[in-house]
Amino acid sequence: MNAPSHALMLLAPDGSGKRSVAEALARGLLELEDATRLQEHAHVIYVETKDKSIPIDDVRALQKRLQLKTIGTRPIRRVVLIEAAHRLTTEAQNALLKILEEPPADTVFILTVTSKHSVLPTIYSRSQHIELKAPALSDITDHLKTAGHSDADIQSALRYSGGRLGLSYALLNKDQDHPLLTAVSRAREVLSKPLFERLSLVDEWAQQKDELSERLDTLERLCQAGLAQAASTANNSLTKRWQRYYQAVYDTKASLHYTPNTKLLLSNLFLRLS
Repeated sequence: MNAPSHALMLLAPDGSGKRSVAEALARGLLELEDATRLQEHAHVIYVETKDKSIPIDDVRALQKRLQLKTIGTRPIRRVVLIEAAHRLTTEAQNALLKILEEPPADTVFILTVTSKHSVLPTIYSRSQHIELKAPALSDITDHLKTAGHSDADIQSALRYSGGRLGLSYALLNKDQDHPLLTAVSRAREVLSKPLFERLSLVDEWAQQKDELSERLDTLERLCQAGLAQAASTANNSLTKRWQRYYQAVYDTKASLHYTPNTKLLLSNLFLRLS
């Protein structure tokens, strides 16, 4: 890559594989072999989410590390990977902004975000933007087949992930460290439990406000997957049930942002999933 911007911003929904793309870019910038473990490379710095956010202390620690000199004659000798930069606190974003205003000449920053509106406009304006487009499902399927996964497992993963490559990988490889797998697990739990046990989850879901939107998105994808499976078997009663479930989740998502009583909203949803 010739003369890259000092800050690259990758934009795509969660679970799209942004980290893999970011790491591929880092290897290209530093001219590293594909097998190189970036986490162990002296000139690759990861800034990652801790307890649902990236605090200002992590950015301050980054500032100190950037004061260390790199060795070599190549123009780009260090890469900073900030995964899920939209989880930077406002104070952390302002501290990062100061770094981006006068970045080290030998360093490129790669930020992954879900959308341009998820970070401060000043951070966005100081970055070169790369919007990642989802590959065709046929291309994803062919790629996953080369990793040794069966057609049935691949199709199941694609349904549950909504066609997101990164999440599909995590589902197929049972990567428990992937943050979206928690949402998938919670959504399956709601659909599988009897009514009384399902209603007992209302308080937990209502308290997890930062995760609620993703949980509902995941629940919607599971309903879509169930609907597609039922339709493929021409099971009319099962198809109607999944249609009812899907409509209940859709209505809840539409009401989420203007209904103040989240617990009441979720109670109504869980009742409709019976």
